[in-house]
Amino acid sequence: MDKQTYFDRLIERYERFYDVFYDLTDTDFDGFDLMASFALTSSKSFLSRDVKVQVIEEYEHAFVRLCEGEVGAAYIDELAQKVISFIDLLVEPNEYHKKSVMTCCIICENGCSPEAVQKVQKYRFKRSFKLQLWGWAELRIILVDLKANKVYHNVRGIIYRKQVEDFYDFLDEARVKLLNYKNRKKLR
Repeated sequence: MDKQTYFDRLIERYERFYDVFYDLTDTDFDGFDLMASFALTSSKSFLSRDVKVQVIEEYEHAFVRLCEGEVGAAYIDELAQKVISFIDLLVEPNEYHKKSVMTCCIICENGCSPEAVQKVQKYRFKRSFKLQLWGWAELRIILVDLKANKVYHNVRGIIYRKQVEDFYDFLDEARVKLLNYKNRKKLR
């Protein structure tokens, strides 16, 4: 699968639940091909909707970068530091804020070095706001190697892995489940 096809399918998945921004030139997020943002606010009230007992806000911001050549460890570190700097722009900690997740997805068509894979797998970042009373921000790094058909991630990125894995296997599996469901329904 080439990187443009992969990128288009990733956009399709993001558009279901995220606010997607394509043209990031002349913005603070220049250097990335895609930005997707998601916000979730949940609350519990007592007696009426005006009396809030608990309010929780969670955010996720994903940045996708398409790479031309082979990706090295220095490039991974550079992109990770750039995404970490976006925390100051996008995260507004307050008493209702629980967490903000910054995701850096790097899609490379011509492979990546073993040092880059090691860098991704060992990378950890978490910033607390007011001793975690106002929540925290963490970083996920996903490295998609289209040449080797592999997805590498850090510890926090394991949740995100299913979203960026090979789309063909996912679609075939979904079709098989749908056919099995329809056949089971006809037999009744």
